[in-house]
Amino acid sequence: MFMGDFCYSQNFNQNVNQNVNQNSIIINNLPVIEKKEYIIKYRPVYIEKTQPRRYARKLPAPICLQGFLWVYPEDLGTYTGGPNDIISQINRQELHGRNDWRIPTENELQLMENYADKCGLGDGIYLSTSHSNGILRLVSTGMSVREQREQEAAEAAEAREAELRFMQQAKEAQELRSAQWAAEYQASIDEQRRLVASGNGFLIDGIIWASTNVGSNDPYNKGVAYSSVKCPKHWRLPSESEMRALLRQSTRYENYYQHSSGLIIPFGAYAIQGTKSYIILPSMIKSSGDVSKYIRLVQNMKY
Repeated sequence: MFMGDFCYSQNFNQNVNQNVNQNSIIINNLPVIEKKEYIIKYRPVYIEKTQPRRYARKLPAPICLQGFLWVYPEDLGTYTGGPNDIISQINRQELHGRNDWRIPTENELQLMENYADKCGLGDGIYLSTSHSNGILRLVSTGMSVREQREQEAAEAAEAREAELRFMQQAKEAQELRSAQWAAEYQASIDEQRRLVASGNGFLIDGIIWASTNVGSNDPYNKGVAYSSVKCPKHWRLPSESEMRALLRQSTRYENYYQHSSGLIIPFGAYAIQGTKSYIILPSMIKSSGDVSKYIRLVQNMKY
């Protein structure tokens, strides 16, 4: 055996017997097999790599892999356990225009390993969501801060436009309701004027009194007595004060009261506002109870 062959064999054996760890260096300029260990679904997986060694380096800016995975431009140290405080601080500061930096998943870390030189990864073991000890290199898959703010501005503008449309629709609906209400109100005024002009109603102190009792066309006739009352639209029962004010202004005759306007109220028990309330004419005694009562309707005059 030549001396050169002997030296080569000696160096080779030395290399084989050398205990090489994850941070080993080149021994005697010979290739060395290096192993990195990660945890995938709770089982060890060994990734074999050959020399030369790979040294971590800082990139000028984050790099995007396959159009969705943004990689932080530098390692942030070695940690045992998740460095949540540091990650939160980085996201609060919105470093490199992003605020959702996080620890990569195993699949994302494998993708980074495939582009190790492009990402500037070293030979160390990196943190992942399944491996809590190692070097911290963050990733992001969300929108940038600028994109978020542009989206928020667009959503705010859209919401404002929707609000303006709603306000415009509400305004138009209100104008329509106002127009309808005004038309109905004017129609009711016209109806009241026709009622008074025809002699079927008497306007007294802003109150229109029906010319006859319910159930009669003769002002001297009491009409029909009712135990319950359901008033037509716009009409109602008079209050006690309205009835007494009318009678104080009226002249009492043998069987009826007559107001100066010509309104006639025959004697009898008249229903007034209030549960089961009524006034007995001519004595004007107020009573209550389940009895049959005559009805003289009124309505407020509209101007």
